[in-house]
Amino acid sequence: MKKSLFIEGGGLCLELEYAEEPHLKLLSIKFRKGVNGKTGTNPRIKEFAAKLSSFLSGNDPRFGKDDFALLNLENFREFGRKVLFTLFNEVPRGKVVSYKQLAELSGFPKAVRAVASVMAKNPFPLVIPCHRVIKSDGSLGNYGPGKKLKEHFLGQEKVKI
Repeated sequence: MKKSLFIEGGGLCLELEYAEEPHLKLLSIKFRKGVNGKTGTNPRIKEFAAKLSSFLSGNDPRFGKDDFALLNLENFREFGRKVLFTLFNEVPRGKVVSYKQLAELSGFPKAVRAVASVMAKNPFPLVIPCHRVIKSDGSLGNYGPGKKLKEHFLGQEKVKI
């Protein structure tokens, strides 16, 4: 059974969708407008939500491997999981990489378009920070929740584009 937890911070609202059975897994993080009031009860999800709220407020909550393990990446093949883990693990707050650089870091130097496709399907923006991936020419490229939000998050991280 799916459950939701809504969090707000920095003028934004997120919905964390999760399942507790057969084991706790975060299913998605979605941007919402003006939603509040629903809360989940799982303490691990609440702890995770507190980190996201901290991020939305401009802080660096340091998501770790335990947080990554909570993410449901079953819809991704090994390639996609490797790319997402590489971004999560190798690109710190305040840094950006191009799609090409991310492909190289992931061990797939010729798979630039495939890497961009994985970024477009990332169900966990902010935790797996696809806003930190830009085009090789230095321009922003796309971002599912919108370019203005990408600019906002990069600005919070003091990245100059």
